[in-house]
Amino acid sequence: MKDMKKVDNKEDISIFFDKKIKLKYDIKKIIKKILLLEKKNNYRINLIFTDDKKIKQINTDFRLKKSETDVISFYYKEHKFCGGDIFISVDTAKRNSKEHGVDFQHEIIRLVIHGVLHALGYNHTDDFKSNEIMKKKQELYVKKFLKEN
Repeated sequence: MKDMKKVDNKEDISIFFDKKIKLKYDIKKIIKKILLLEKKNNYRINLIFTDDKKIKQINTDFRLKKSETDVISFYYKEHKFCGGDIFISVDTAKRNSKEHGVDFQHEIIRLVIHGVLHALGYNHTDDFKSNEIMKKKQELYVKKFLKEN
């Protein structure tokens, strides 16, 4: 056999801060664990914490919705390599946490998990089954990670 290269499964997780935020939890560890539990490898995840102005622009440009949102994810696949870009509005996360009476850091965890599931190809559409699968996975992972930390 000619030179055979061993191909390692790779996961590349990058976190960027357009808007400063103090994180209580190890976000990369949470994302890696989801990838492991979902049996996903060869993934690249970019997580960007931003503000309402930026997420509104992204929402307008890509979803044709002229409003802020808490999280937007983009999924991409190229050959055997997959990935996603996840944008989280820190401003909206703060409002959500106050409105729902939950800890801000817990809301960030929920949004990260929600975004990662989208980046893995899960959706919550008009299809009841897809919506239920996404919802159950999100609830399972949120409980799991908050219990562990």
